[in-house]
Amino acid sequence: MGRIANLPISHSQRKSVIPPASLAGKAVRPTFTGPLDVLRRSAEARDTIQVVTTAMQMAQFDPGVMDNIDSDEAIKIVQGAGRSPQRIFRRRQEVDNLRDARAKASQAQADMAAIASAGKAAKDAVPAAVQARDSGLLDGLQGMLQGQAGPGDPGGASGSAGGGA
Repeated sequence: MGRIANLPISHSQRKSVIPPASLAGKAVRPTFTGPLDVLRRSAEARDTIQVVTTAMQMAQFDPGVMDNIDSDEAIKIVQGAGRSPQRIFRRRQEVDNLRDARAKASQAQADMAAIASAGKAAKDAVPAAVQARDSGLLDGLQGMLQGQAGPGDPGGASGSAGGGA
């Protein structure tokens, strides 16, 4: 015969304990609410807040320090120490969807900034290309590529490359 909660319960009685329908398919775990456990969780939450606050101050000089903090776990510790209801927290899937949407929006914004920057570069390049064409620079470069010297170009095929006869 076993003992559950200091009451003698036989093996056959344990099999007949059926959880209520409201708990069907749900994971159930005990929550300790004794004074020592409340004190332990309160100290854990206080220390967690202190570590996160210190990390945030250090992050002003080295933002990488925040990579060490799992903010989701930290908020669960703080919530678990208090009496705030679990229902104020979003479900994991909702949080993942929000974070995914935020990441996509950030990527779209970065893409738009890159497109704007490329457009500005192209816009600035057009007047420079026109000026190069009008000054004869493009014709000179084309001639150099084809092995002909442009006007006043001493390094071409018709100019002297070595400095004398």
